[in-house]
Amino acid sequence: MKFEGHVLTEVKREEAGCRYKLLYANQEYEVVSSGEQAVLDSLFVRKGQRIEIEGEQRERYLYPRKEKIILDKDV
Repeated sequence: MKFEGHVLTEVKREEAGCRYKLLYANQEYEVVSSGEQAVLDSLFVRKGQRIEIEGEQRERYLYPRKEKIILDKDV
């Protein structure tokens, strides 16, 4: 499943991965990543960015398999 939203918080690193909050469809979700995806999140994801996540949803948690930061271009 794909989700697109805005990052609400900075990424919090944990022993087994990292977490951050995402606003998607006017609801707040917690993104929980691990492994290589957690490393990429901690390096590149920042508060305020728009991001597309492909992954699994369980209640208010999103577990990403793939993410893409959406860069807006000024015209």
